[in-house]
Amino acid sequence: MKNFRLITIFIFAITALSLIGCMHSSEPATGGACGTVVDSTGRALSGVTVSAGGQSTVTDFYGKWSLDSLSPQILNFVASKENYQTQTKSYEVLSGIILENITFALPSNTEIYDIVISDVTSTKATITFQTKYEATTRIAYGSNAQMEKTISSSSGHKFSHTFELTSLIPATTYVFQCLGTDRYNRKLSSEIMTFTTNVASRGEPPTGLKIAKVYGNSAFSLSWNADAQADLAGYNVYRSTSLTGVFEKINSGIVQLNSYVDSGVTVGQKYCYRVTRVAGSGDESSASEVVSMVMPGVVNTNLVWNSQGSPYELSGDLIITKDASLIISKGTEVRIAGNDKWDIEDEAETDLVGITVYGTLLVQGTQSEPVAMTSGENIPQSGDWDGIIFKDSADLTASSIKGLKVQFAKTGITGEKGLPQITESSFYNCSICGISCSESSTDVKISDCEIVSCVTGISVDNSSATINIADNTFQSCSYAIKAMENSLNAITGNKIKSNVVAAIEVNGINSASTVSRNTIGWGTGGIGIVCNGSDEIRRNTVQANICIQVKETANAFIRSNLLLADKERNSMGVLFVSSLINSANLKVQNNGVWNQTSPTLKYGNSFGDSITVSGDLNFNSTTGPALQGGDPFTKALTDSSFSYIPSSGSILKKAGFDSNEDMGAEDVPN
Repeated sequence: MKNFRLITIFIFAITALSLIGCMHSSEPATGGACGTVVDSTGRALSGVTVSAGGQSTVTDFYGKWSLDSLSPQILNFVASKENYQTQTKSYEVLSGIILENITFALPSNTEIYDIVISDVTSTKATITFQTKYEATTRIAYGSNAQMEKTISSSSGHKFSHTFELTSLIPATTYVFQCLGTDRYNRKLSSEIMTFTTNVASRGEPPTGLKIAKVYGNSAFSLSWNADAQADLAGYNVYRSTSLTGVFEKINSGIVQLNSYVDSGVTVGQKYCYRVTRVAGSGDESSASEVVSMVMPGVVNTNLVWNSQGSPYELSGDLIITKDASLIISKGTEVRIAGNDKWDIEDEAETDLVGITVYGTLLVQGTQSEPVAMTSGENIPQSGDWDGIIFKDSADLTASSIKGLKVQFAKTGITGEKGLPQITESSFYNCSICGISCSESSTDVKISDCEIVSCVTGISVDNSSATINIADNTFQSCSYAIKAMENSLNAITGNKIKSNVVAAIEVNGINSASTVSRNTIGWGTGGIGIVCNGSDEIRRNTVQANICIQVKETANAFIRSNLLLADKERNSMGVLFVSSLINSANLKVQNNGVWNQTSPTLKYGNSFGDSITVSGDLNFNSTTGPALQGGDPFTKALTDSSFSYIPSSGSILKKAGFDSNEDMGAEDVPN
């Protein structure tokens, strides 16, 4: 019995020890993990399923989650939620250890991902990223958390986005965030990220940049001083169509030499260039000074010159072909070289530069913001450049000249077979003529222009159409207006000052041609009006040495003119250049000659004989016609603002050929 008890105790002890051994053998203690899930803006995200090792849980309102009883091993923790991108992270679970602060940042399916920072130099960095749906995007960035700068895309909605940040500060950490709006108008934002620019190693910018046209080709040759600084990789060449425009790099690889030829240019277009130095690190220097030039040659496209691109420096002829056009906007400045620098055939012969129009030229200046065309020479001289020439095939209907200011040309505008309408323009110091035209079969209209110090102001001849020259001002020209052998002249309302040889010379073929209401004076010498043909000279105010001269060939009517002939200078009213005293081709009616009392000097022929007149108006020798400016024989000689307008109650009232018309260019005030 005793032995039986001992055996029982022994068996129980062995069993107990066996159970204890099993508890410490092959089954380790479990572990756990906990953390938070947020969206890409850092806000807590609830309802996210987090799973690992066959277990799962869901985040609460605060985005919190936890998993218990995880077997010790390396596990993939997966966070997923509908309409968000699934994210996986790997961690090692240790026996008896709780992994804390595991954070998932889930972007939604419409947000930004795959952000890559590349090509970082001391001044530049490239940032690329993707969006789930097409979106317009931008990048906010800065050297601190304020991210005060923004660069936006201009290419509309797309999936892939690339931005180049430029003008950065070397050795500086930048903070940035990718932002945008998708096509469903949902706002996008990435996490805030950083990058650091390199230490600067750019070197000094190139010097001595020069530009020239390649002879015989529509290409520009650029050259600059060679660089002797260390760590030189080469150069980059940048081009723009204006000084204030965007300069874009045009070389495909780094330029190794200190020269470059740009053949990708358009004739008639202005190009601006600058060059940078590239260091071995890839960092670029600041840009060189800018050089610019208009490519001369034959224009085969439609061009626009504007004030933003000014000045346009033309160093060779510009030829606008039949199907091409040039539009010049208000405020544009054009500087033209004294001779063609590129295509001259004989170096001993000066080849003047000009603009030749076979197609369309449209000048759109205003009186306050004219289009200015002038000499590009350091010391400008009259006749420095050829001017604008409209060929016989030019589209005169589509062309128009308004608000153009021409200086120092040979002839400002030439029409070989006609002219476009020319208004509100000015011409200064032209060595031959301000405006010239021959053989026009379409009407010519030139109005509201100012022409100063040109040998001839306006010359139009041998034209079969109406020549309308009205309301222009001329000063210090040898000839102001020459309208010869034209079918029909209509020369009206012009003001001519300080003229030298003849103010107006006409030879109209049609008896309906008129020279009327023009005022000639303000120190004008020589002849006021020369009539050679069938023109009616009517209601003009003329003060000159010879007020009106009529050639023997004329079939003229001289009516209602106020002629100021200074007897102290032996001035004449009307001179008939003929031996005939009473010509059937000359009718002088209802004119007034003031201050000349000699009958043959008032109205006479070249032999000193009087000519037959009718209705002559006799003035009181003291008050005369009573002009508002006073005495024209003292004041008008030196005062360019002298008024030839009659005073109220002047004797000129209704004294003209027609009983209802006043005498002279100006109406008598009531």
